[in-house]
Amino acid sequence: MKERRAFPRLPVELPARCELSGSRNAPFPALVINVGHQGICITAKPKLELEQFLILHIQVKHNETMVIKSRVVWCEDIAGTVQHKIGLKIISAKPEDIMRLVHLYPTESEGKA
Repeated sequence: MKERRAFPRLPVELPARCELSGSRNAPFPALVINVGHQGICITAKPKLELEQFLILHIQVKHNETMVIKSRVVWCEDIAGTVQHKIGLKIISAKPEDIMRLVHLYPTESEGKA
């Protein structure tokens, strides 16, 4: 199936801590499973509502975290689990963080060392 996105997503596996913007609920863990210049996909336990704002604290190295503000654009159950797959549109982030995030892992076409 052909990629429909203007900016394709790259597969990653990065731990994250998520906060619902304006919520008093405790932060919850998530796993970033793909990234692109305009969006991120995560897996997490809570089922999120469309249009909710989420602040992601993505751990990219042992002691380095990127903070990205995003909005939920879709959320679906992962069959047979209590997890959800959640699509996020990036709302606010440092441009250099987005560039670093999408270039953390080489794509197949770039070759791997």
